Amino acid sequence: MTRKPQSQTPEDGKSRKRILKPVVEKKRRDRINQSLAELRNLLLYSTSDPRLQNPKIEKAEILDLAVEYLKKWTDRKDLNN
Repeated sequence: MTRKPQSQTPEDGKSRKRILKPVVEKKRRDRINQSLAELRNLLLYSTSDPRLQNPKIEKAEILDLAVEYLKKWTDRKDLNN
């Protein structure tokens, strides 16, 4: 017995997207948060900045400190060359 393929209506596709979108978005946020936590730990190890010891540090503060660190690092690298 052969089954007829069910045709999806545009509404089926829209409802599927509505269901999947929050799941995809949560995975994206989880990846961002995991990377920020790792960045915080790397910066703490490299700089010993006491602000990074606070596990509730704002995400923007972590990014600001990372930019500051990279600017100093590249400046030192340029001076050595």
